[in-house]
Amino acid sequence: VPSAEVTIRISTSPKLPGELASNYESNHGVDVQVVFSGTRTFDAGLIGGEFTAWFPFDVPFLYDPAAGNLLVEVVTRSSSGIDYTDASNDLDDKSSRAFGYNPDGTSAQFRDTGADILALEFDAAFPLVVPAGFDLVEDDGWSGTLAVLLRMQEVYGAVSFPNLPMVLNGLAFRRDADTPSFEDGVALLTMRLSTTATAPDAMSATFAENYGNNVVTVYSGAIQLASPTESQPGSPAPFEIAVPFSAPYNYDPADGNLLVEIIVRSAAGIGWNDQSNELDDHASRAFSLSPDATQATYRDSGADVLRFDYTPAGPLLRISPAGGWREGPVLVTISSWQTGGVIRYTLDGSEPTATSPLYEHPLNLEGSTIFRAAAFAGDQPVTEVVGETYVNSRQPLMLGGVAGLDGKQVTLGLDGWEGFSFEVLATTSYRTWTSHGVRVNHGGRITFEDPLANVVAARFYQLRMVEP
Repeated sequence: VPSAEVTIRISTSPKLPGELASNYESNHGVDVQVVFSGTRTFDAGLIGGEFTAWFPFDVPFLYDPAAGNLLVEVVTRSSSGIDYTDASNDLDDKSSRAFGYNPDGTSAQFRDTGADILALEFDAAFPLVVPAGFDLVEDDGWSGTLAVLLRMQEVYGAVSFPNLPMVLNGLAFRRDADTPSFEDGVALLTMRLSTTATAPDAMSATFAENYGNNVVTVYSGAIQLASPTESQPGSPAPFEIAVPFSAPYNYDPADGNLLVEIIVRSAAGIGWNDQSNELDDHASRAFSLSPDATQATYRDSGADVLRFDYTPAGPLLRISPAGGWREGPVLVTISSWQTGGVIRYTLDGSEPTATSPLYEHPLNLEGSTIFRAAAFAGDQPVTEVVGETYVNSRQPLMLGGVAGLDGKQVTLGLDGWEGFSFEVLATTSYRTWTSHGVRVNHGGRITFEDPLANVVAARFYQLRMVEP
């Protein structure tokens, strides 16, 4: 069976294609990460031209092309039954390589314009800055969060995040605008995330009391940090002080606020970072200058300005609140990951089309409603259809009339329950009712074959709503 023992590292590199150094380490970026390490076996019948020699990453790698080029380092320690892989040798393919035949070597024996042809699987990541409103604005606060030894917890309100479930893949700090740039920062860092019921500016001095149930360590170990870009007058520094998560974090703002815990056990060469000190920024902190503390020495309304990188989890649209029984009208909103296009909806349980009403603002639904929505680009849907069913328990269920008693079909009028399903029951005596299937109310009418057409007697009909 073809197999290989391989270690794969990825980093964002300042090196250009064709300019790789002989020394491997000097080509690494500060975010170098081992994404695969182990032995892989492959199908002996691999067909040339297909990307079938697949290496699933043990941990995700967060890559921003704006920060530099992508460096892929492959160390092969053993290999059996594997032939050559496809590569490009074109001078204008914007790729190159440096390599040697010693897996433990520190310097390349060869450098040329060749490069393996790879297929990379990725999820497009979205950036989000918290507290809200500081994307392009420098606040007057500053902090030494990564520069000093401490244990800090910061709570960011759920209102600062899109109202949709997401996977957080990493975060980044930005240097305070008055702090000089730096390139060789190092820290021994532990970072945990948790969904918490603790509100901003209401944090407990006991660190453990601020946790929720789903505490996840997203980074633990030494990390190289840098912020080399010089500040521009009137603008904040870029979010360059990046912490890629070794374990992604699933966060749903509907479940609570986000707690970020930072423990720094050693640090050197790291400058001050930007911080918000606003009372209304939906963020606060509790901290101690001892990494092993269980109690916070200080609590205030400050909070680091962070950029999270996230990918959507679940549908690209979310309808809120959740459906169910209500005792009156309900205000329905749609949240969306979808960029571009428009959202269209229906109120009768049917699938939205390109001609369905346009969603422009929250809708006040007074009666029982089967709500469906989807995003469209022109005439084409670009998301799956999502929906919720709202039942107003105070809405009467009354027949508005009977028509079509012609011995074949019966039509019962039923206003206000568009799209809902009802079981049809019939009798001639009021004592024994017989079910004759389920029908859907469309256009205020429920039509069915008359089950008592051959009975010479008075006939009575009843509808029973099928539980949505």
